[in-house]
Amino acid sequence: MGSVPISNMTFNHFIIIKLHPIISEMGTDPINLGYDLAAKGYNLDKANFAGIDVSKEDFNSFKKAWSDRLISAYSSGKYTQFSNNFNYGIHPATSGNNKGMTLYQSSGVLGRTIFWKQKYNKAFKGSY
Repeated sequence: MGSVPISNMTFNHFIIIKLHPIISEMGTDPINLGYDLAAKGYNLDKANFAGIDVSKEDFNSFKKAWSDRLISAYSSGKYTQFSNNFNYGIHPATSGNNKGMTLYQSSGVLGRTIFWKQKYNKAFKGSY
């Protein structure tokens, strides 16, 4: 299959796309990952094991996609707003074998899903 612009993708196109390993590390449903990250922010357990670097543009698009009404609906009222402890920038892993490292950086947002790519230097610690 050749390249297909995202706007022209069908469900069949989407299911054959190889999702990045962070999806399998953080849950098999990227929409659910979106909700969890929007509601829990850096309190999301699995985000703390990998370390993430979120660009300002991706963060703003992601936050715009998750209204307080949606977060409340997805959580049956358990969470009522976008997490106040999630923002753009570097958030190194806080526990596990990767503690202090940032393994993934945001690579784009589509709908309510944020996508990730692996950082080339897995041992990267701290800020730029």
